[in-house]
Amino acid sequence: MKKLPKGYLLRQKRIEHALLKRKSKQRVRRRASPFIRNSGHERIHAPECLALLPEHADRVIRFVHELERKAVAAQKIVIDFSKTELVHALGAVYLYSEIDRARMNRAVIRVQGMSNNLQVFDALRITGILAVCSHPALPDSAHIPVIRGKDDNHLPMIIEYLMNTALVQKQLNIKDSDYAESLVNKAISEAMLNVKQHAYPQNEANDFWWATATIFGNSLHIALCDRGVGIPKTLKDKNWFKKAWATLKSDSSDAAMIKAAMEYTRSSREGHGGGLGSHDIQQLVLGAHEGHLTIISGKGYYCLRGKNNDQIAQKIGYDVAGTLIHWQIPLHRQSEAHYERAHN
Repeated sequence: MKKLPKGYLLRQKRIEHALLKRKSKQRVRRRASPFIRNSGHERIHAPECLALLPEHADRVIRFVHELERKAVAAQKIVIDFSKTELVHALGAVYLYSEIDRARMNRAVIRVQGMSNNLQVFDALRITGILAVCSHPALPDSAHIPVIRGKDDNHLPMIIEYLMNTALVQKQLNIKDSDYAESLVNKAISEAMLNVKQHAYPQNEANDFWWATATIFGNSLHIALCDRGVGIPKTLKDKNWFKKAWATLKSDSSDAAMIKAAMEYTRSSREGHGGGLGSHDIQQLVLGAHEGHLTIISGKGYYCLRGKNNDQIAQKIGYDVAGTLIHWQIPLHRQSEAHYERAHN
């Protein structure tokens, strides 16, 4: 038997080790590449500001409509958040509703690019968008992720979070804690009742609402979304709205209709029938004398500010295909001692 050259086995082990190391690097590189990992997925870029503010609403709604179209055509979608800098509660709920609807129709949705901005990542994690897109996310008891429902069975969970976990009764600008709890309860109950009675008149199979409640920064956020027929289409059938309709004069836009309904039911408790514009929906911000209530439906954008009852009503270019409601109320971080001194 021929004798092996001196050092031959050592050189062979070094070559084998180098080959294994090279293959390991290639596997890591393939795993880290979003373009390889998401092969066959249609890509869509989220807007820079995922917030339904007046100046951003059209871009957000257009983005959600594009997601809906691509989910039907491609069935595999990657949402890229690398350009997104800000996410608000209502924008997140609206996006979640569309992702949820697409997944019900067997579409596969993935998300990426959140590492560029910690605020974006936290917002997607808190609302549950990461989890619903099959991305692992740590649970967080300080927030309620987006909840999907068909009735008010989840209402006690939301109320309990708002009144106990968040200690809202000690942070709202309302002296009576029972009154604060009553305002929150009635506002959310009325909004959910509106969905049940008016949003889905045909009793569709997917007649869901989506809601979330969280404290972000120094504000309480409650957001509710449905994907029904929209408020403007249901108002004209209401007898009580005929009086409000007379105030529209030449402006019959969706925004003007929502504003007229809100003004009428704010000044009169008679005959509003428990629908949109209900006194209870508005009273959460009016009772706290601060914060604002935003309602978007059809092509109408409406905002009521609680401090001095200022109103904003404007047209938007895209139909949200449903109704979005958002309460945002500033909170006052007070110590227990300071709170007791202030209210005794």
